[in-house]
Amino acid sequence: MKRKVYHPKPGVSVTGMAYIDLWNQQWADKKLCSSGSVYKSEEWEVLTSFELLKKQRVLEAGCGYGRWLKALYDREIRVHGIDFAINGLRIVKEAIPEIPVVQGDIRHLPYKDDCFDLILSWGVMEHFENTNEIDAALEKAFGCLSESGLLVITVPYMSLNRLLNPLVVSRRLASRVNWIRKVFGKGEKVFFQYEFGVGYFRKKLISNKFCIKHEQFFWLEMGLRDDFRFLYPLVKYPVFLFSRIRGLDRLIRWVFAPFMLFVCEKAAQGNIIGE
Repeated sequence: MKRKVYHPKPGVSVTGMAYIDLWNQQWADKKLCSSGSVYKSEEWEVLTSFELLKKQRVLEAGCGYGRWLKALYDREIRVHGIDFAINGLRIVKEAIPEIPVVQGDIRHLPYKDDCFDLILSWGVMEHFENTNEIDAALEKAFGCLSESGLLVITVPYMSLNRLLNPLVVSRRLASRVNWIRKVFGKGEKVFFQYEFGVGYFRKKLISNKFCIKHEQFFWLEMGLRDDFRFLYPLVKYPVFLFSRIRGLDRLIRWVFAPFMLFVCEKAAQGNIIGE
């Protein structure tokens, strides 16, 4: 299961090449600052708990303006970056020229096979409107990974709340209708990303020969803020209270979290069943 999400802002230009114009606009005024927010993130917690930071050769596929590149580089990890948007890469090159970054397409990674031990993909795959391009990107990542190399990937999650919450459903439906968008000054609809059901994305990973070692739902607070808006102050306390009850945390995240994370191993030939 998957659902299209259209960009909420007006005046977004798109070339048709994985939103190169959109992201150039996004990164135009960014600055590479402290890595504190990265070190406090749930994603960093996963990397440390699975000891993935011991990997020797790391690629961030879709590195943006380099927040994660800087955080990894500061921990003396050999990291490379690739992204479409030249504005983001310019920020990285100016701040830390020692980090090798290239402008390129994750569907056509310009690297040799078996050259990375770990590939990170933070919120990238969902921006391909043609989902066959996700398969192309996963296939290239598989080829670039060393034997038993790992892919850590996050994508938006179509939670039970996002599927049924009338506040979310009404906004999603309104974003699809151009005359409603024009009334609210949002301009013509432009595809932004997909929200995926967990089963759908599991199948994507497994069909591309990855063995799923770990999965989790995360960014719970952000999901509550985005989905409930003005009702957030009323909703957050009971949700966080129940999430602290032993055994209920995963259920609460399954219902309300907006993103999901997978740790996947490059499976040996003939072993492509997710765990």
